[in-house]
Amino acid sequence: MGNTVNKKTVVTNENVKMRNIWPLIYRNVKVNAILYIINIMDISDECISENNSLISLLLNDECLQTSCIVLVFNTFNEVHNIQENLKNDMLIKYKIEDLINHYGNRIHYLFVDCKNCKMDKGWIQLMQQISYYF
Repeated sequence: MGNTVNKKTVVTNENVKMRNIWPLIYRNVKVNAILYIINIMDISDECISENNSLISLLLNDECLQTSCIVLVFNTFNEVHNIQENLKNDMLIKYKIEDLINHYGNRIHYLFVDCKNCKMDKGWIQLMQQISYYF
């Protein structure tokens, strides 16, 4: 089965196996952008720390130095109903301002309801920018 990290997150063996093959994919295929999905409902220190480590790993991998990393904050509901203070909390916990200052236009973020594909207004603009620069 899986290892329980906290009440909201279950890390399965399949998740770990998938993470282990990430490098096999992006080291053998040209990758213009990586969409890294973050569950905004899981705000545990363990989950945030693990996500930050994985984001850092992707940003610093030599094979991805010319790739864009997009942090997709999955809202699980109407994007426009998410309170600004929750968005700001997520941006602070994931040190978005520091990432942008350090990595420039290689790092982007947006808030999306992944299940219903309801996106924030910047999605199309971001995709155009990625296709232009990367």
